[in-house]
Amino acid sequence: MSIKQGEEVMDVDEVLTKVEDLAGSSVTIEGFLIVTSNISYIAPDENTSEDTNKSILVQTNLLESLEEIAPGLIGGSAIYADSAKVRGVLSGSVSDEFPASLLEIEAVTLLRQKATFHALKKGEAASQLEKSAEVSILEVSDVLRNSEVLIGSSTRIRGFLVTTADTAYIAPHQDDFENVHNSILITDPRSLDDRLSEDTYCSGEPPYLYQEFAELEGVLCESTVEPFSVALTNLKSISLTREMGEALLIAEIKI
Repeated sequence: MSIKQGEEVMDVDEVLTKVEDLAGSSVTIEGFLIVTSNISYIAPDENTSEDTNKSILVQTNLLESLEEIAPGLIGGSAIYADSAKVRGVLSGSVSDEFPASLLEIEAVTLLRQKATFHALKKGEAASQLEKSAEVSILEVSDVLRNSEVLIGSSTRIRGFLVTTADTAYIAPHQDDFENVHNSILITDPRSLDDRLSEDTYCSGEPPYLYQEFAELEGVLCESTVEPFSVALTNLKSISLTREMGEALLIAEIKI
């Protein structure tokens, strides 16, 4: 998933030269996002991240939601200091410290080396994001029904991810996630949990580590563990989706 293709993305310097023309319009700005406990802004890059008179003040409504899925910095004044894209309504200066402001935030994307995090207003989700996977997305039931054809192929599966200390699988739905007979095994659960814990927070209730809607891409194979008939191995990526109030939170993690 990404900011919708075809939509113009401008850097901070460009936006600051067009504030009068763009004021009141929705814009997507790419730069270096700084979030502290009392202020948030987007700078042109990391080297200018302390130069507020070259930065754009950012309203915090969606930024607060990121703390539910994207680990912040430990120590120091900044909670986040990341390359990012932010979409909102541009305004002139509302503070002597900043030459412009971004209000009514619709989407925030943190761009890290091995993970990308999105916070979206729920009503904006469909228009702001689009799938970028090279393979079609299949539901768990579709994979099980066509497993003979799909064995050995790269497959992206949508379902409800469940992990414990020694097991991981994708169930068709949240309501019946304990029904493993209709689920797909993940072959290396410890490596998956280790990778997820590096980039995001656990969401499950004991004995579960993770319980959430997800898309996983890997190679489908026959399972050697009962009662699973098929398994997903050689994972390439995982996308986790969480809801918080009016925000939709998405973590895309490379395995």
